[in-house]
Amino acid sequence: MTILLGFDGFPLKLQKELKEKSNDTFDTLVQVNINDLPKIKGWKPRIETATGIKLTGFVEPHTDPYTGCGAYKDYRSLFWLLSDTTKDKSFLMVGNESERMLPYNWAFFDDSVLHSFMSNGTWIGLAIQYIR
Repeated sequence: MTILLGFDGFPLKLQKELKEKSNDTFDTLVQVNINDLPKIKGWKPRIETATGIKLTGFVEPHTDPYTGCGAYKDYRSLFWLLSDTTKDKSFLMVGNESERMLPYNWAFFDDSVLHSFMSNGTWIGLAIQYIR
């Protein structure tokens, strides 16, 4: 199991979309331009799975099924952190691995594996699934 960590600036239009629409329901779809998303070699983003999340605190450990159109068995998730008000450190945990997350960091990982996001602040992020 590996977490691929990267850093990219959010396009202004996507920032605005996330700030306006994100909430704590985990089912709020947001509009994204495929060209604005991080490129992961061999993987294609499924824009119909782009979800805006705004939450105070942590996301409990969970696994995710594929939520896009069609039946794909080989899928992963990209979590892209837009903002985080925590004064402490925030972490993405996947299986027995963890990575510190700062605003504009993204993490690509197998979301069928138990994972969670740990933060003490209010944060906004984008979750989107990729297929190959």
